[in-house]
Amino acid sequence: MSEPIVPAHAVRTANRAYPADPAAPVAPVAPTAPVDADRPADPYAGPYAGQYEDGNALAGALGEIFAVDTTTAAGRCTGCGSAWPLARLHVYAHAPGFVGRCPDCEQVILRLVRSPDTVWLDLRGTVSVAFPMNGG
Repeated sequence: MSEPIVPAHAVRTANRAYPADPAAPVAPVAPTAPVDADRPADPYAGPYAGQYEDGNALAGALGEIFAVDTTTAAGRCTGCGSAWPLARLHVYAHAPGFVGRCPDCEQVILRLVRSPDTVWLDLRGTVSVAFPMNGG
């Protein structure tokens, strides 16, 4: 005997319970984790809130990877779509590496971590980065 096919609109997800009728309104599911009264409402609030440097703090670390001045490179955020030179990023260097956030929406744009023999550069928060080439 085969198992019944469950229609997609009847599947329950972690955040919402979908009724059997697709035309019925969707009701949010109550959170299962208790809300911590000591936790700040702002997810970016913490010991380093507001303690960032501008994107020029990345010049040395990115200069070890790229042969051009990266602070003048133009980036575009995947979160809000704004464009800016990398020098405008809000850079947090209080961790083992650098975290660069969008100056307009605070989306994480890049992460850079360096070990003695490897550099990891994560640019998944950018749509693109355009590097101006001198003499070209």
